Amino acid sequence: MNADAERPAKFCLVIGTSHEYQRHQDKNAEREKIRNRLDDLIRKVVGERHVDLIAEEAGDKEQVHAQLKADEAETAAFDVLFAQTKAVDEPQDTIACLIADASGVFYVDIRPPGAKPLSAGADDAAIARRDEEMVAIFLEPLRSASSVLVICGARHRDGLARHLEQEGLRVERHTFPEDQEPGH
Repeated sequence: MNADAERPAKFCLVIGTSHEYQRHQDKNAEREKIRNRLDDLIRKVVGERHVDLIAEEAGDKEQVHAQLKADEAETAAFDVLFAQTKAVDEPQDTIACLIADASGVFYVDIRPPGAKPLSAGADDAAIARRDEEMVAIFLEPLRSASSVLVICGARHRDGLARHLEQEGLRVERHTFPEDQEPGH
């Protein structure tokens, strides 16, 4: 029996979520409750699963903040309706990035450089292409990891999980929040 066959498969948990929960990017009270639950979930997984790599589809915080501000400017006439969803004044790191920094876990942003979030109407082929691009970004750090947490948009959860299974990882899939449909 060879040594690779005796070694247990690396573990990976893929969490599909909505990008609005990944950062403390606005003051919406309901979203902040969900973000706090995401923070708790990430901390729990990092501790219990001895995660040594967090891979996240996040995007550059300055670019994300600029897009939020641009979106906000387009709805300026409705400020009264959207007051709680106004972007905070400064670009924000993601919750996962902050936890990785604090706990000494290696972190990699897997959103391809310069890529914008896919539109709500993106077809399966566009989603699959993005999945492949994201996996390619973290294949090198993945080689030395034993337990991985991947946080991505809900539409990427299953595609990324399939790619990771093809790389020989033992993969669990999770949607956050639990009642969110993977396609949203």
